[in-house]
Amino acid sequence: MEVYTLLAYRLAFPEASALMLLQVATLGGVALLYLRLQGAVLPPPVPPRPLPRGRGWALALGMGVFFLGVYAPLLALALRLEPLALVSAWASEDFTPLPLALANTLRFSLGGLGLALLLGVAYAFAARGRLWVDLLGLLPLMVSPVAVGLGYLVAYPGLRGSLLLLLTAYALLAYPLLARALLPALRGLPPSLLQAARVLGAGPFRAFFRVELPLLLPALSSGTALALAALLGEFGASLVLWRPEWTTLALAIYERLGRPGEGPFREAVALALVLALLSAGLFYLLDRGRGRFG
Repeated sequence: MEVYTLLAYRLAFPEASALMLLQVATLGGVALLYLRLQGAVLPPPVPPRPLPRGRGWALALGMGVFFLGVYAPLLALALRLEPLALVSAWASEDFTPLPLALANTLRFSLGGLGLALLLGVAYAFAARGRLWVDLLGLLPLMVSPVAVGLGYLVAYPGLRGSLLLLLTAYALLAYPLLARALLPALRGLPPSLLQAARVLGAGPFRAFFRVELPLLLPALSSGTALALAALLGEFGASLVLWRPEWTTLALAIYERLGRPGEGPFREAVALALVLALLSAGLFYLLDRGRGRFG
C-alpha cells in the first residue's frame, strides 16, 4: 500500500523502488528457506488415532464454527444480493456495465492463463534440480502486482496501453503458482520411464507428450486452478495498466465502491457475487477435468 501511495499520489519513484527492493530482499530470504526445507527428509507419518466420540463431536463443532466464520463474507454477499441491483449493474450508464466487465475478466484471465501455461511448464522443467533457477522463478511473487504493472510501464514505455502488456503481466503473476504445483510431480517422475522411452526409439518431444505429460496432467490441472484463482480477481496490475474499456469485474467493483451512495454499493455487492460464482464454476470444471486425468 505504501508503494502504491508513493507512486499514485507523489510519483516518488526512488522511494517506491527502495521499498520494492527491500520487499524482494526480505521475501527472497523466506523463499530460499522454503526451497531448502523442501529438500528436507521428514519422518514417516504416524497414522492418527481415533478420537473418543464426545471429543470428535466437539472437534467437528469447533471446526464447523471456524469455517462458518471464514466463509461468512461470501454468505453475506449472497444475503445482501438484490436482483434489482444486478439488473442495474447489467445496464449501467454511470459505470462499466456487467456484460463488458465479465467479458474482460474472461478474456484477460484466459489469455493470461494460456501464456502462464507455457511459461510455467518451461520454468518447471528448467528449475528441477537447480535451486537458483527455482528461486528466480519466485520473484514475481515477491513484489506486489502494483509494482509488476509499474515495472512493465517503465521497461516498455512504447507499449503503454497495449493489450499484450496486460496479458504478459497477467502471465508473469500466474505462472509461478502453476509451476509450484507442477514441480513436485515433475521431480517425482522415475528417470527410468524416460530412459525406457528413449531406448524404444521415442524422441524428446514424443517422450514428453506420450510419457511425461499424461503423468503430469493432474498436477498441471491443480496448477492451472491456482493460476486462474490469481487471475480472475487480479486487481493491482490491472489498475496500473488500466484503460476504461478494459475494466474487469474486480475493477468494476472498485469503481462502484469509490462512489458514495447505496445504489453503487448494492451494484458492487452484486458484481462481487458474480465474480465468486464465476470462479467457483471454472474451478468446478477444472476439478472435473482433474478427476478424469487422476
